[in-house]
Amino acid sequence: MSITEYIKQPNLPKLIQRFLHFHLSSNLNCSGLELSVDLDILSAFSNKISLHSSATFIYFSPSDPCGIHELRREQIWVI
Repeated sequence: MSITEYIKQPNLPKLIQRFLHFHLSSNLNCSGLELSVDLDILSAFSNKISLHSSATFIYFSPSDPCGIHELRREQIWVI
């Protein structure tokens, strides 16, 4: 099963194309509202996308009351 079938969004590749165009465009004044861009002239998105049910991250929080040299570890789960 492909990711587009799994999330029930068959337009995902085109949505990714549009997202990357607007966020990586050299035109910094691009508002993101210009939806009439011809997607045929943009590069197709063909990279692999992976889905993960959880993510773990470790960070330093200088405002943490537990101590100034403590690292925090958090895990996010998808339900």
